[in-house]
Amino acid sequence: MNLSKIFLKKGKEISFLEKHPWVFSGAIRNIEGNIEDGVEAEVFTNEGKFVAYGLYNSKSNIAVRLYSWNEGCRINDVSSEGEDQ
Repeated sequence: MNLSKIFLKKGKEISFLEKHPWVFSGAIRNIEGNIEDGVEAEVFTNEGKFVAYGLYNSKSNIAVRLYSWNEGCRINDVSSEGEDQ
């Protein structure tokens, strides 16, 4: 599944690179792709560098809640300890 891409305004990535989990709507430059509330998205710097994965919500000032800063480690990729692989 292709994720929508959220690009931050220039200079807004600093706190997210330090793992702050909330992206306010005012920090977003643009969104590529058709995204709905509650859907996973990739967040990038203004220059296109990966920052994190998060869940989008257009109805909140906190537009994206970040959950993983590891590229390739999405929400459904995490398994419970002891669970069969």
